[in-house]
Amino acid sequence: YHCFLTCLNSDDTTTVPALERFVQKLADQCHHNLTVFTLPRPCKGSACKRLHLFLRWMIRKDAVDPGDWHDLNPALLVVPLDTHMHRIGRALGFTNRQQADHRTALEITEGFKTVSPEDPVRYDFVLTRLAIRQDLKNACGFVAFMIAETFSKSSQLQGAAHRSSPSRQEIGTQ
Repeated sequence: YHCFLTCLNSDDTTTVPALERFVQKLADQCHHNLTVFTLPRPCKGSACKRLHLFLRWMIRKDAVDPGDWHDLNPALLVVPLDTHMHRIGRALGFTNRQQADHRTALEITEGFKTVSPEDPVRYDFVLTRLAIRQDLKNACGFVAFMIAETFSKSSQLQGAAHRSSPSRQEIGTQ
């Protein structure tokens, strides 16, 4: 906790710079090349899903996440991007990128910040569960379509969700 906390600067707008500094500290402490191959790095384009997921668990406090790191603001979190959240982010119109990489994770996080600026990863667990469960894949597409429609009609989000949302047929094929 303290090692990560020392990597966080007061002007960081996400956890990404601190995560990069944290991984560098770990690499510096391990005097071999193993960390070069085993630790993902945002600066190299990695979405760093497991590291962002760990931060979500430690910073958020609710029924899913234990939230033992009370000093850190959930607004700094980045979506733990996997194939499921990537598909959802595309369906919601938060990104049109094909790669599930660092840049895409930031785009999807920005999309969720339009809905929940104080906690952009708030919906991560429930949305990815919809996408993971085979019996709910069609429901996930429909829910994503309905959310995207709601976003596109919301005056609060005008201009924020600037990417076009796919049609219901496109969601089913993604």
